Amino acid sequence: MRVRIFFLSAAFGLVCACVSHSEDVSYTAVAPGKGFSKTNVFVTFSEGSDVASRVADILSFDLEFPGKFKTRRRALDYDAYKKFLEKDNRKALFKSGVDIAAFVEASGKPGKKGQKVSVTARSMANGKTLASTTQYFLPANFVANAHKVSADALKALTGNSGVCTSTIAWSEGKDIFIGDYACMQAVRLIESPGKKFTLSWHQKEPKLFFSQETEKNSRLMEANLKGKERICFSYPGLNMQFSPSDDGKKAFVCLTADKGNTELFLFDEKVCKKVGQPAFKQLTKNSGTNVSPCYLSDGNMVFCSDYEYKRPQIYFMDIKRNKSCRITFNQPYCASPTYCAKTNKIVYVSPVEKVFQLFSLDLDDLKKGKAPTTKQLTFSKGDKLSPSLHESGEFVSFVTGGRDDGGELKSQLAIYNLLNNQVKIMSKGRSDRRYPAWTERQLYAL
Repeated sequence: MRVRIFFLSAAFGLVCACVSHSEDVSYTAVAPGKGFSKTNVFVTFSEGSDVASRVADILSFDLEFPGKFKTRRRALDYDAYKKFLEKDNRKALFKSGVDIAAFVEASGKPGKKGQKVSVTARSMANGKTLASTTQYFLPANFVANAHKVSADALKALTGNSGVCTSTIAWSEGKDIFIGDYACMQAVRLIESPGKKFTLSWHQKEPKLFFSQETEKNSRLMEANLKGKERICFSYPGLNMQFSPSDDGKKAFVCLTADKGNTELFLFDEKVCKKVGQPAFKQLTKNSGTNVSPCYLSDGNMVFCSDYEYKRPQIYFMDIKRNKSCRITFNQPYCASPTYCAKTNKIVYVSPVEKVFQLFSLDLDDLKKGKAPTTKQLTFSKGDKLSPSLHESGEFVSFVTGGRDDGGELKSQLAIYNLLNNQVKIMSKGRSDRRYPAWTERQLYAL
């Protein structure tokens, strides 16, 4: 099969050279799911309240997003809602297919803390209360607190709060934004000269790492949630892809080596304090392009390199033994790995019939002495690039092409749902969004 390979490196964005060659491509395909039985939720809200209506909209979106619920909305006064709960009416609703009725109530006048909104969800089968939560709403925290309401409801109904209160960071040229997963609220965090790329979050502290282009090099930067920037490393060439350990005290980083290629290094905070300056241990030593390090929960590393076959593949490195082995096979191009500690899996990109698709790989197979199981996740049109796994391992944020309001094709943020094999484009507008970085912490409305 003829495959046109675009050498995509997180170092350079979409790069330069195109190479055509023939190679058989094989993989284990997972057929797209056809869906499953969903729980029907009737979301009602205080009649005449714009606040309650907006909260109901976000609640409905969050409930439907994981693929387990189907909702419909209606404005009601409280007396009408109480009639819903009367035995005969409840039974009639249940027979008509309504499993749960939720009421979003705005009560009292707005105070310093904002408008009080309470949400109660009851079973139509027996009338029991399944979930109950209250939040106060101001313009600055509206989206964040609405997602908190949804997280509380999902936790009570399913035992899992989902991605409602997570944060995604991304770059738009020289600017960096952070916002909610649904792209309902965005905050410009960084506005300074030089393009920004390869974003990553500190595992413990509310810090974001990114690379910034300058006239001399691309330096590694750190920013807090107030947008205050600090230079981490600024050596000649590339300084990028800071991948921290779970405790944040160590990290893998990609730097330009003496030969001019990119190599991967270990940064150890303890060693740096001991010697009184930044100190690095070189991990890869070859003539290839080594990028996209992932710090695994056991201290080992997954990365991307072309040093053996002159085209990118995914490798595993045993740090203590200083030995690497290739873990992707039968695919002409594999790049941009992202790691989930909870599932011990990575997701990466690889082209299938000239379209970059998402694949997953199970690292537990390595412990069993088996070749890693690889599965194709997406099958739809449009390249999927720069994936970032949510900590749950159930959702992947990535960049894909989408039309803006004027019909022009732009890079947009999208999410792939591993629970139902669905892709949803989350952002819109006329800006190119790139390099998403996901964290389960709600950091955009602090």
